[in-house]
Amino acid sequence: MNSTKLSSGFAEALVQQEVQRSAVMEKCRQASGNNKKRQTAMFKHSKVRQAGLILFATTLLLILPNLTKVIG
Repeated sequence: MNSTKLSSGFAEALVQQEVQRSAVMEKCRQASGNNKKRQTAMFKHSKVRQAGLILFATTLLLILPNLTKVIG
């Protein structure tokens, strides 16, 4: 049970950190006044990275507790 809470808290912290980082990067892009094509490309790249992190965190939450049951 503790490992589930630990992995859940870790995953939530990772997702929260990535969301905050994405928000800061977006504000920096808006302040810099880069051309629109570059902003669109960077925004898409940021979203792909964020989606990957969320997928990783979700996988971690679902698999890690089951692995401890199988190994333990």
